[in-house]
Amino acid sequence: MIEPGHRGLLFNPYRDGVSDPAGGLHDLVLVPGAHFIPEGARVDDFDVTYSTRREPLHVLTSEGIAIDAEMSIIYRPIITELYQLDAEVGPNYYAEVIGPEFRAASRACFAAHSITDLPDQHSKLEEEVEANVRRRVVGKHVEIASVTFEGVKLPSEIGERQKLQRAAEGR
Repeated sequence: MIEPGHRGLLFNPYRDGVSDPAGGLHDLVLVPGAHFIPEGARVDDFDVTYSTRREPLHVLTSEGIAIDAEMSIIYRPIITELYQLDAEVGPNYYAEVIGPEFRAASRACFAAHSITDLPDQHSKLEEEVEANVRRRVVGKHVEIASVTFEGVKLPSEIGERQKLQRAAEGR
């Protein structure tokens, strides 16, 4: 049984494993519903709905100051490329592809920003990280829907300095 929001790939060890649907065997990508599965075969199940992962990040700013931030990414596999995703990466594609690329893109983008600019740069940072992740996962059979900035924990001395500076500026 394939649940709504999922697709399955039929793996039959007696018929060349998982066959490429592009090779004319389109019935091997199983849509939601009940399917007859031959004895000894299995179905690799893929959730094709959008999923969200929150990543705690320990990053450096352009000044080299270490901060803790949190960002989220919304993603899903490209349905028409499930066979390639399964053959090249496998069902653990977040841990193998998206997660590492997301963390690397986030570190690179934070390193391009000053710690004093971070409170006012959330949207810009989200756009930069999203574009960077999309570029990094091209050809990896996944779709990136969006990236969101969830928050940052500044070192206490930086946070106090920013509060004083804002108070002095009348904000």
